[in-house]
Amino acid sequence: MTNETIKQMLYNYKKLDKWIEDGEKELDLIREKIDILYSVGVGNISDMPHGTGISDNTLNAVDGVIKLKEVYNERSKVIADELKEYYRQKKIVEWIYPQLRPLHQEIIDKRYFQNMYWKDVYADSELDSTTWGKANTELYKIINKLLINY
Repeated sequence: MTNETIKQMLYNYKKLDKWIEDGEKELDLIREKIDILYSVGVGNISDMPHGTGISDNTLNAVDGVIKLKEVYNERSKVIADELKEYYRQKKIVEWIYPQLRPLHQEIIDKRYFQNMYWKDVYADSELDSTTWGKANTELYKIINKLLINY
């Protein structure tokens, strides 16, 4: 995993619960709409005089319902894939975090979870910016090593 991917995963961690909630709400909404569409029945058109256009209108309505169901099904697949990825990222971060040294946890907390600037991260610290920078570089290496065993 690249350092940029790791950064993005760490930055996104605090947003994942909201994204998961939004995705699940959208899936519920789609399920409701699909249920409504499936409950829409087409009346039997028998013994109707030909040429009234009624059967064409019904056929067009049915085609519209079928196409709408396909759109909803495709969208629900996309959302499901997104949710799987969100859960995967959340699980990875929650698995990695407790295995890190306190300094690395502090970097993640301040820099990635709280979005603090580096100058603010080390402003009240006994460590200087160079030490923080080295610890951050080390953090990526450690995460990559941990991910090999994941």
